[in-house]
Amino acid sequence: MICCTSIILQKFIIIMLCIRNGIELVFGMRTRFDFYLAMSFMAFGISTILNEIITFFFDTSGSDTAIGVIAMFLPPLIGGSGAAYLAQSRSGESYLRTVLMVGIGSFFLDYVISLALSGRSMGMHWILLGYLSGGFFGSFLVNRTRTEVGT
Repeated sequence: MICCTSIILQKFIIIMLCIRNGIELVFGMRTRFDFYLAMSFMAFGISTILNEIITFFFDTSGSDTAIGVIAMFLPPLIGGSGAAYLAQSRSGESYLRTVLMVGIGSFFLDYVISLALSGRSMGMHWILLGYLSGGFFGSFLVNRTRTEVGT
């Protein structure tokens, strides 16, 4: 299993480097892609740490369905909102572009890594919804503070 997992992760890294180099050659957007990829990894990292904390304190496998959905939805929501907040405050991109780049990028990382490590992908629609909702919330906070300040 470890050998198979390392091969999958190696293929994933090669695919991501090819996508990055392809976007750089076609569009000349190396720094933008690297920035959004870093924000996606940040959202995934925050989500993973929060997920480990929740599963340490609560047994979500044998619990009620609502608690399991909240345990799957809450960490990506918080991770996506933190990363989208930083991405929107740093870049001058549009609101929707930031949400989609960070949310879908984080979901893609989460999907590939969880599929490579555990071999299953259950409840991924809740995780996608969490990352996208978190992205909307984080970008909304930046846009709200910008309109209140007047910049």
